[in-house]
Amino acid sequence: MPNISRSYKLQITKNTDHLKFITKTSLVYGGISIAFSVIGLILPDRQFFESPIINGINMPHVFGHIIWGLMIGAASLSFRYFLLGGVFAIIIDWDHLIQFFNVEGLVRMGHSIPFGAVSAIVLMMLFGRKNYLLGTIAFAAMLAHISFDTLSGGGNFPLFAPFYDQIITFPDSFWFIFQLVGITIVISAMILSKSIHKEKGTEIIT
Repeated sequence: MPNISRSYKLQITKNTDHLKFITKTSLVYGGISIAFSVIGLILPDRQFFESPIINGINMPHVFGHIIWGLMIGAASLSFRYFLLGGVFAIIIDWDHLIQFFNVEGLVRMGHSIPFGAVSAIVLMMLFGRKNYLLGTIAFAAMLAHISFDTLSGGGNFPLFAPFYDQIITFPDSFWFIFQLVGITIVISAMILSKSIHKEKGTEIIT
């Protein structure tokens, strides 16, 4: 009984740590997405924002993004980053929150490669400079998000904003490329992380 009780307590502690980590990193990720949307207010090709819920919340759209993100996260072979992939992939849409203020700006600023790169760097600086899985999931979740958008017929993104603010359109079939690239870089980061931890004799937090 003492061993069972101790194992149970360790599992509770581990789950609590996962929840705290996911919550903190997700809030930062969402904050960066909002910050990017603010930058869109000063770009030349801005346009008037419609309310993001003018047609109601599309729940299949929400769950689709989460599932696509979980697919990316599963490639990490880590429960923590599996969940984080799903959360990040939907939180990117926080870049739509600024639309509630009825202002002009460039839409979908979080749906861009610079956003993915900046969010990866910021998260690694805050939560572990050598946490390659975290940085990779941050970038790959952006790819998962635009992959599902593309599959759904919404493949129009300012992919290089704020450096190039023109909207780039992708055919629906291109969703597979985005998702494949995301999965590939997560697998690469997972292999690199395992190699580093093996050399140091430590374990990856899963």
